Amino acid sequence: MKSNPSTMQESVFQEDALLPLSPTHVIKKKKKILDFSSQDFLGLSNHPDLKKHTIKYLLHYGNGVCHPEIPGSFIECQKTLETKIAELINMPYLYFFSNRYLALCHLLSSLSSDVLLLLADDLDPGLSKILYSFPLKILTYNQGSLATLEAILKKEGQSICSVKMIFCESISSGNGTLTDLNHITSLSQAYNALLVVDDSLAFGVKGDRGLGLTAKRGDIDLILCSLSNSASADAAFLACSSWIKNLIKKNVFYRESSITYASLGAIEMALDLILSLEGERYQLEQRCHWTQKQLQGYEICSSTHLICLHFSQEEELCFFWESLLQRGILSHFMISHQKRSYALRFFINIHHTPDDLRMLVEEIKELKSG
Repeated sequence: MKSNPSTMQESVFQEDALLPLSPTHVIKKKKKILDFSSQDFLGLSNHPDLKKHTIKYLLHYGNGVCHPEIPGSFIECQKTLETKIAELINMPYLYFFSNRYLALCHLLSSLSSDVLLLLADDLDPGLSKILYSFPLKILTYNQGSLATLEAILKKEGQSICSVKMIFCESISSGNGTLTDLNHITSLSQAYNALLVVDDSLAFGVKGDRGLGLTAKRGDIDLILCSLSNSASADAAFLACSSWIKNLIKKNVFYRESSITYASLGAIEMALDLILSLEGERYQLEQRCHWTQKQLQGYEICSSTHLICLHFSQEEELCFFWESLLQRGILSHFMISHQKRSYALRFFINIHHTPDDLRMLVEEIKELKSG
């Protein structure tokens, strides 16, 4: 009997089917399963200091939301924390949102509809859906060959659209590779295009002090970042330059961008922890490098903590996903029917041991050889 993505999700994520056990394992039907589906890269979701600090905020401020534009809800530490992160990543302004999808919607609704949007072709499907829901002229370019982006920029040089916007991820969701930010920023400047970079997969794990691959560059117009991954907070931020700040604050939906007091407490403690985990990040990088080396020749092109295994058919992906689950390994699948792209994603975190990674490599090789 063939599986499909919806039944795959139901089999794993039905109520009471999956229970967290540790940063690296879950329990399913009393069976311990090695988890490579979680994006809790630093394992902070159950860190005792983060939980204590979140509870402290919850007890002190209550189970409400905070926002500068909502009377009676604003607390000074929100602005202090926004300013602190902005300074750390060298961006003039930074604003918290409840999630990155809302932040993205807020950004796009702040701009006129007269926008030419240039999207990387391996963008996170969730982001793509949001972007395509707006009445914008959208073209895609090959993330693996920025020559295609330059060709589009040259062709659209005389476009009637008043704003050209390039949107990419610092780490590709589709294959786990690093975006050439030096090249893409030079193109955005040469062709007078606004550059938006989603740094969600890098924040906490990559860059100086774990602040992401966009931090301290000073040549990126907007940085979008989910804080639910490495910071384990139900929030996101949008960092920007001054003229974009004015557009954002004038948006009538700005009042809807509130975050909870508990999330604010989680962000505050998570930031301190992220800055202190340099040794753990180095160890993670070494273990990821070993894993990538072991899987050379298995349709994997990752260079980060996100390992992507690609398939030519959806049925093959479904079979491989279920086979790994039966062998005690949980992965995350990403499907784009429009692009005919089928991939299993394995997120490696700082708590995965050499034995965990050895098991992953052995099971992938055995299934592939069979």
